[in-house]
Amino acid sequence: MELRESTEIQGNILAPFNKPHQVFLFLSFGNNQAGARQWLASLDGRIATTHEVVKHNERHRKLKEQYGLAQATEKSEAKVWMAVGLTSWGLVTLHPELAPDLFAYDAFWQGPLGEGTDQNGNWTAPAALLGDRQQSDPGNWVVGGPEQRPVDALLTIAADDKEALPALARKAREDAAKLGLEPLSGGEFGDVLRPEGENSPGVEHFGFRDGVSQPGIP
Repeated sequence: MELRESTEIQGNILAPFNKPHQVFLFLSFGNNQAGARQWLASLDGRIATTHEVVKHNERHRKLKEQYGLAQATEKSEAKVWMAVGLTSWGLVTLHPELAPDLFAYDAFWQGPLGEGTDQNGNWTAPAALLGDRQQSDPGNWVVGGPEQRPVDALLTIAADDKEALPALARKAREDAAKLGLEPLSGGEFGDVLRPEGENSPGVEHFGFRDGVSQPGIP
């Protein structure tokens, strides 16, 4: 079976969400294994699969070829896609037995504040030693900075309708909080992927054109 037909792999990994509006919710599990497992179980059936996203994107592409981008967006069936990502800390909270398997991956454990090595084995300095200032200073990071709660999970919600996102994000925060998890303060922000033209890639939240060199997956 081709990977792009998979119902076991999340969407937005092998096939992009291609939604103009997205919101990101960062969570700390606070070592609450039971709550974290309940939260993940509550997402069952709500996480987009690769198969779903591929089929939807194929339909949208055909509509775009026939009607153009604006009308294709209007004619496409509206979808809300969700995906979840886990950090090393989040994984170990859920399954402590994974710690030995993850131990060798320093960058995964230390995150952007940690030192590491490049592809040639050369030492790379952590962000705290690079002299970053103003908003780039790790102390001003929205999440993941020093003296902040560790990020255990990232929930991505993507939609065609920008107005729908605040209510969806609020519901996701409330559901997590009811289970004893902590939505990180300031750890929610939107990302508008607005194409410049029918054949142009979108622009991600750092301002870079996205999808320019996306590798093809069979």
